[in-house]
Amino acid sequence: MKTLRGGRLNDLRPHERPGGTFAQAAFRWTLSNPDVDALVVTMRSVEQVDEYLGASGSQALRPGDLTLLARYEARNGSTQCRYGCDACAESCPAQVSIPEVLRTRMYAADYGDRELARADYDRIAGGAEACLSCSGAPCAGACPFGLEISALTRDAVRRVT
Repeated sequence: MKTLRGGRLNDLRPHERPGGTFAQAAFRWTLSNPDVDALVVTMRSVEQVDEYLGASGSQALRPGDLTLLARYEARNGSTQCRYGCDACAESCPAQVSIPEVLRTRMYAADYGDRELARADYDRIAGGAEACLSCSGAPCAGACPFGLEISALTRDAVRRVT
């Protein structure tokens, strides 16, 4: 899950080529892992179905895939949570469920689906309103990937409330 890491809004079309889109590269990279059998991905248009099918059944990367994925990471790595990492989960003294809040931010910011973001946010016990008045010090440095957690959780609250 989350194979595209927000790739819907953060479009890399200028760097793609026919048969070599960001989504296809991400799918091929994921499917090249022998421990992975399938992907879970939402398709909302015929165009996405056609694009995603272009990587269906792939077990090997194509030339240019890793370059395209590296460009995406360079462009978006500082704002994308690695869902499932949870290294930051215990850092908040107000008990904010940081990974859950960042997932709702992804739905709003990257998927462009504020309704889904809001519904998901409403299920989080306590939400993240505490982040709005926090100094950001408790969670600073808690992300092993260097995400500025306090800025991202505040952004999440603003997007969904």
